[in-house]
Amino acid sequence: MILRQTVLTDKQIVAIRIDNVRRWRDRINNEGLTVAATARIVGEPVANLYCRDADPKVHSRRPKTVRANKSTPELKRAIKELRDE
Repeated sequence: MILRQTVLTDKQIVAIRIDNVRRWRDRINNEGLTVAATARIVGEPVANLYCRDADPKVHSRRPKTVRANKSTPELKRAIKELRDE
């Protein structure tokens, strides 16, 4: 049996997040459970639910800025010599 991994689109991910937050809020309000208990039932960490309640969009995980390379040719040469020993 071959299992295929499905790739979700951003719209599908946002829909799942909104649904999880809705179910989480409904359980808190209707059943009177604690925030942590309802988060366990929904299957998401509490921090994720609070963040997604505020903004369910999918954001890029790519860093906004990339650090410049600060190694000099002398440093590279010294490292190479140490590794070769």
